[in-house]
Amino acid sequence: MALKKTFQIMKILKIFIFISMVGCSSPSHIIENPYQLGVDFSSGKWLLNTIDAPPDIITKLQEKVIKDFTKKLNNRFTYYPESPNLLIPQKIKTQPNKNLLKAIHSSTNYDFLINFKAGKIEPNMSIKASLQPGQNSIFNNKSGYVVMEIYDLKSEEIIYSQKVIASVNHSIKNNDVNISESINNLIIFAYKKLFEHLEKKSTL
Repeated sequence: MALKKTFQIMKILKIFIFISMVGCSSPSHIIENPYQLGVDFSSGKWLLNTIDAPPDIITKLQEKVIKDFTKKLNNRFTYYPESPNLLIPQKIKTQPNKNLLKAIHSSTNYDFLINFKAGKIEPNMSIKASLQPGQNSIFNNKSGYVVMEIYDLKSEEIIYSQKVIASVNHSIKNNDVNISESINNLIIFAYKKLFEHLEKKSTL
């Protein structure tokens, strides 16, 4: 009798663990350039260009990025949209040419420029398996990414380049759309991992 009861308890525990694994997913991330060296934050004037991100995450992301860099650089840090006297392109492609960096240095007199982009990667795979009439099982992979480049405007060189992708996998059954992490949260998560990497590799 005791053996039978133990077997039932073990069976229930296994079912509980399985449901937990299927029903929830923790975000994971990939650092594209894990061996990228950091930067020296100890000197110079730093300018953050307009953050390029989806409208529904831009405010929250701006607040986080500005707070982190202000804490790191104090009054040596400026966010471009908050400085109307400066004139540079609002959107700068990654890996800009030296002529553009030279022009930005001449027009702003800043030493370093931070270029930051973020975006969403919508689910690119759906596998539908018929269970019973009216039931579907769909596998989704939602992702968010951030890209940061830092330029030395004097030497006109890229001194830091990093991309982090955060994603979460989940199974949706019977039209249950209770998703553990929204893509916006994944973008914030990816940024936190990127900034952690930058801090760890850099000098203050």
